Amino acid sequence: MIIVVTNQKGGVGKTTLACHLAWRAAESRSVLAVDLDTQANLTQTLLGRTIDVEGDSVHLFGTGSFTPREISNNLFLLTGGPSLKSVDEEVSLRDAIGMGNRLLDRGQIVVIDTPPAIGVRQVAPYFWADVLVLVLTPDVFSLKGLYDVKETLERVRRHHPKLTLRVVLNRHRPDVPRESEVIEMIRSEVGSDLVDPALLESRSISGSLAKRVPVWEYSYKSPARAKAVRSVCDLILGESVVETVETL
Repeated sequence: MIIVVTNQKGGVGKTTLACHLAWRAAESRSVLAVDLDTQANLTQTLLGRTIDVEGDSVHLFGTGSFTPREISNNLFLLTGGPSLKSVDEEVSLRDAIGMGNRLLDRGQIVVIDTPPAIGVRQVAPYFWADVLVLVLTPDVFSLKGLYDVKETLERVRRHHPKLTLRVVLNRHRPDVPRESEVIEMIRSEVGSDLVDPALLESRSISGSLAKRVPVWEYSYKSPARAKAVRSVCDLILGESVVETVETL
């Protein structure tokens, strides 16, 4: 199973959700997290540093072998970093689409964090994915991002019709009426592809990331918000993964 987390602008909590999906799945299954961003925020969170990291995930786009770094017993990482800049310059989208097969033989759940700018490293993983997760904040600017991704998704589905879309709303402030209006506009666009509940803005999230643990292991003051994050992850991961977690 390959899950790709995306958006076409930064600052929406895309990497935060990618981390939590990887953490949740790793409670029961072997997970490979793949950081395709030169900023390497996923790498910083999971590994705890980026100072000596060039970007192991660049090897996905070549013919050589790659060795993920072990983060924990069930969690492995292909790091992001500056070397990934060469992918957009040297690898065609057509060639990159075929390189996703290199992830299929590992028998792992794969969670991919894409860069926020459209290009080979963002679009090629759409063709690899079983589930494409679009993270949005409930503002009018996100509506344009939604339309842009849906346009790209339509083109991808001509070749990959089984691709599933899940839309996650993050950093919602219920006391701002306009945000509730935007949520309903998004719901009318994507229907059942919208994952409920919308995730609330929370300082617990930033605290958990700093400690490199999921929010449901960190937040004792906001258990409802932590439970909501875990619920969203479970809905994306699906019953086969969640049932395994619950039986442990």
